[in-house]
Amino acid sequence: MRQKKGYFQEQPLFYLRTLKEEDAADVWSYLSRAEVVEHYGMEPLRSVQEAVEEIQWYHDIESDGTGCRFGIVLQDQERVIGSCGFHNWHQKSGRAEVAMELHPSFWGLHIMTHAMHVILEYGFRSMNLEVVTALVKRENLSSQRLMEKLDFQQASVVKDGVYTYYAAKKNRQLIKDEERCFSIWKQKPRAFIT
Repeated sequence: MRQKKGYFQEQPLFYLRTLKEEDAADVWSYLSRAEVVEHYGMEPLRSVQEAVEEIQWYHDIESDGTGCRFGIVLQDQERVIGSCGFHNWHQKSGRAEVAMELHPSFWGLHIMTHAMHVILEYGFRSMNLEVVTALVKRENLSSQRLMEKLDFQQASVVKDGVYTYYAAKKNRQLIKDEERCFSIWKQKPRAFIT
């Protein structure tokens, strides 16, 4: 297994936190862009109100125990530039699907790689996940590269050119320094109660 380097900085560029309704304008600023949602199977958001509804969905999946989603917030500007987290969480089997998006102005800066390392660590430690899957369209080369960087294995083509990737807890080395890993959180998220 490759040694991961450089993902935990003394002063990180961003932190993760639960999204609030007040973040709707920021969420709209990236989910209204066709290039961000083209691989999601959804239309770009048309209004800030639709972003409010998206944030409410994030709260709903946490409330009903089927997932969680966290905003990626720039440290120096308090601006939400993306999100990442889990949905389709099956607590009994320890499986969930991961999803993420980022404002195009921040593509190529390794922000999502860093955020996903933290999210996966959170999933395997606090949510007791055993397997995390990701669905990635064939033409989404940047997400395919991200999955490879995160040591996901390509499992199969589901349908319509969508690849399934997975990462299993038993095949991963969890970060030994838990506090260093969780230092990226604005507030350490509470563990889910199962």
